[in-house]
Amino acid sequence: MTKIDWDDVAKRLMNPTQRWVLEAVAESPEPLSAKGLARKSDRSLANVSYHLRKLAELGLVELVREEPVRGSVARYYVYANGESRA
Repeated sequence: MTKIDWDDVAKRLMNPTQRWVLEAVAESPEPLSAKGLARKSDRSLANVSYHLRKLAELGLVELVREEPVRGSVARYYVYANGESRA
């Protein structure tokens, strides 16, 4: 289990985009990809993808699946609450 740096978590959640991404993933019953999240907002795919990676580094979201998509990889995340939904 990854140790959570709560000071870093507090700093990152001051960012409205990261807070929105975390809330969207936490509220979703299904794993979400950056593309799926970007479609739900006015945010770019690159921006959402960046924030998902940062939240994963903090241990707040968990990568549960990767799928090849036309020369790229779609990564799906869930809220890291200690329960596996994959």
